[in-house]
Amino acid sequence: MTRRQRAQGEYALLLLLIAGCSSAHKSDELNKEEEAIAHVGAAYRDASHFLKRGPASVKELKPYLKKYGDPDTVLTSPNDGQPYQINWGLIPSRPSRSAQTQRILAYEQAGKDGKRYVLDFMLKVHHLNDAEFERMRDSK
Repeated sequence: MTRRQRAQGEYALLLLLIAGCSSAHKSDELNKEEEAIAHVGAAYRDASHFLKRGPASVKELKPYLKKYGDPDTVLTSPNDGQPYQINWGLIPSRPSRSAQTQRILAYEQAGKDGKRYVLDFMLKVHHLNDAEFERMRDSK
């Protein structure tokens, strides 16, 4: 193999890697509703790390929401205009066994068009209809 052929092969491999990375990035992009609830989760995670426990109230969470904007706005779903419901005291990635809704960290109260955004304790965003939400809420 000549030096030129090897360079062309390396260039082709680089292009494939770049294409793979950019397509993976696009599939990971969140819409504004997903991003909004993800910000609540990220702030909750940051508060948990600092406090060494899950935050117990909005008051404990608000300082960590500031980097995403006005805390009161961040705590309000852009989808249904209502404050997110948050299950206080959970530690992301390690839910309490005694928590009634241990799989869910935060969720929209009403959602829109029969679906709501839900953030699980692993900080993954779900878009669920009422039946799916109830199943997730009831599972332990």
